[in-house]
Amino acid sequence: MSAGELRVDQISVAFGGVQALRDFSMHVAAGETCALIGPNGAGKTSLLNAITGRVRLTRGSIAFAGRRIDGIAPHALVRNGIARTFQNLEPLERSTVLDHLLLGTYGLGRAGLAAQALNLKPARVERAHARAVAEEVMEQLGLQGDRDRAVADLSYASRRLVELGRALATRPRLLLLDEPAAGLSETQTASLAQCLVALRAASAVSILLIEHDMRLVESVAQRVVVVNEGRCLTSGTAQAVREDPRVRDLYLGI
Repeated sequence: MSAGELRVDQISVAFGGVQALRDFSMHVAAGETCALIGPNGAGKTSLLNAITGRVRLTRGSIAFAGRRIDGIAPHALVRNGIARTFQNLEPLERSTVLDHLLLGTYGLGRAGLAAQALNLKPARVERAHARAVAEEVMEQLGLQGDRDRAVADLSYASRRLVELGRALATRPRLLLLDEPAAGLSETQTASLAQCLVALRAASAVSILLIEHDMRLVESVAQRVVVVNEGRCLTSGTAQAVREDPRVRDLYLGI
């Protein structure tokens, strides 16, 4: 398994009597952007929750970069190079855009509490690096003008970009995006697509995204996985998936 590959092998997830995922397998190659599509309730978010340790597997395994990650605590994933955004935004009350992005850099630090409390050189260097990372991410997402604004005062679309920015600030090797274009205008969605393509080209980050906007999917995804009733229905290029009669009937409605 390569350094940035995600491999999901025959996993199942159940909530009481409801089977959210059934013997589900897929992979995301290093540096690949893969999109998950499917009807609501198909199991897409359950898959992201399984990858990030928010739900327990009843069977199967998940590995990233050659190491099993199922069972790892969610807070430990950042140090393993994995970051995630969520459908529902929960901004810290009155925190600024810059504060949120700096929060994303927290897991990158190594200086320790003593160095931070005594303001030693390693801590100062880390803070300067964190600020540089936050500034770079704001430039990537066009958020420079909102740097000092409270996130709670921003539009829904801008708050979604901040959520993405906080994930990018962790410098992930694997980025998990849950409907990143929800609430964005057509122009903002196009900008998001450009950002994701540029991100993959610049950093070779692997991206797994859930998305209903097929224009975004076709713009950024090298491969599409269709999920239905907790199983992988099919996978392939966006064009191949679009032309699959099962997908046309089930999901695209054409």
